[in-house]
Amino acid sequence: MRNKKVSKMKKHLSKSIFFAATFVILAIIIEMVTFITLGFGVLPKYFFLDLAIILIIATLVFAIPNTIVQAIVGGFVLVVQMVLSYINITLYDIYGDLFSIDMFRLGGEAFMAFDPSDINGLFSVFVLATTGLYIFLAIKACKNKTKFAYKSKLAIIVLAIFIINQAVFLGSYFLQYRALQVNTTSEFEEYFVNDAGLYESLVFKVDALQKFGTYSFYVKSVGNILDNADLTEEEYTEVYDYITSGEMSEVNASTGLIEGNNVIVIMVESWEWFSVDPIFTPTLYSMAENGYTFNNYYSKNKTNISAHQFIIL
Repeated sequence: MRNKKVSKMKKHLSKSIFFAATFVILAIIIEMVTFITLGFGVLPKYFFLDLAIILIIATLVFAIPNTIVQAIVGGFVLVVQMVLSYINITLYDIYGDLFSIDMFRLGGEAFMAFDPSDINGLFSVFVLATTGLYIFLAIKACKNKTKFAYKSKLAIIVLAIFIINQAVFLGSYFLQYRALQVNTTSEFEEYFVNDAGLYESLVFKVDALQKFGTYSFYVKSVGNILDNADLTEEEYTEVYDYITSGEMSEVNASTGLIEGNNVIVIMVESWEWFSVDPIFTPTLYSMAENGYTFNNYYSKNKTNISAHQFIIL
C-alpha cells in the first residue's frame, strides 16, 4: 500500500515537472522566434529578468494539484504570449509601434482596420505548430491524470518546493533589477541612456521590449497601471527644476541651422501634409516650402509622451 502511494506521488511530481519544464522551454522558444522576427536579435538584453518571471509562472503551474488544470493554465499563458507576439510583430511591421495595455480601448478600431495582407505567414505557421505541439504533449501527459489532496504528504512536498523556488526566482528577479544600467551623469543620459529608468516608465516601448523581454515588459506594464500614483513632491521638484534650468541640448552637426531666425512650433493631432495648401493655408505652405522640414521622424510613443518630450527637450 505504501509503495503504491509513493509511486503515485512520484508520478504526480514527474508530470508536474513535465508541465513546468514544457512551459519554460516553449516560452523561451516563443520569445526567441518573436525577437528574431522583429529584428531585435535573439534574446532580450536583460534576459534573466524575463526568465525569472517565466520561472515564477512555471512554479505556479507546478504547484497546481490537478494535471489537467496544469495543462490548461500553462497553455493559456503561452497562448497569451503568442497573441501578444503576433500583435507586436504586425504593429511593428506596419507602424514601428508595439502593443501596450492601454491600447485595449482601440481594439474595435484595430479590428475594423485589419487587412489579411497584414498577416505574417511564417510566424502564423510557427504559432499553429507550437500550439499543436503543446496540445499533443498535454493530451499525452493527461491520459492518466493525477491529483492530490490539500492535506496530504504530497501537498507538503509540493508546497515546500514551491516556496523554495519562488524565493530563488523572486530573488533572481530583484538581483537582475538592481543590476539594470543607471546613468545619471547628465539629464540627457538619465532620460535616454538609463535602463533602470526605462524599466520603471516603459516610456520607449520598442527599447523596453527589446531590453527586458515580453514577460518583463507586460508584467511591469500591469504593475504600473495598478500603481498609477501621482508624482511625489521630490519628483515634481526635479522635473520643475530641469524645465526651468534652460539647459541646452548637446551640440551636433545640425546645431545652429536656424540660428538668428524665429522658431515657430505648431503641435497638432493627426497631422497630414494634404492640409498644407498654397491657397487654403498659404502661411503654412510658405513655412513648409521656405523653412526647414524634418519629415523623417517617426514617433513611437503615445501623443502625450511625444508632446512632453518635444516641449522639455
